[in-house]
Parts: sequence; C-alpha cells; structure tokens
Amino acid sequence: PGDGVRLRRALARARGGTAPADVQVRWQRPDGQVRTLQLRLQADRDGGRLTGMVGVVSDVTDTLAAEAKLIAALQE
Repeated sequence: PGDGVRLRRALARARGGTAPADVQVRWQRPDGQVRTLQLRLQADRDGGRLTGMVGVVSDVTDTLAAEAKLIAALQE
C-alpha cells in the first residue's frame, strides 16, 4: 500500500547500476494483512547487457516488530 514508487525506484537502480538495490516495502495480502518485505535485487548482465534480475524477498514484519518491542523495553 503506497510503496509502488519506492519499489519502482529500487528496480530502476538495480537495472541501471552494478550494486544491488535494497528496499523495504509494505505488501497487502489477499486477507487484508499488511506485511513488510525486504527486497534485495541485482541486475544479471552479460557483457554489460541486462539479461535479467536476481533477487531475494524476505518477510521482515516479525523482525521489525521484535526490534520495536526491544527498543521500547530498553527505553522504560
């Protein structure tokens, strides 16, 4: 929800550069639940020509919630 621009920019960076793109986006599941996904994308090239994209998508929702809970506990 609302993260399409950030995702498109990350894809453009991955396509145009030599370094991987790393971005977090929110994704709404069919059941309405919103999850946070971490995408790491890299262009696959052959002689400088873009031949594809390679990437990893991880659901980091629970990790972010645990980090926020830990920070809140430490601030008490």
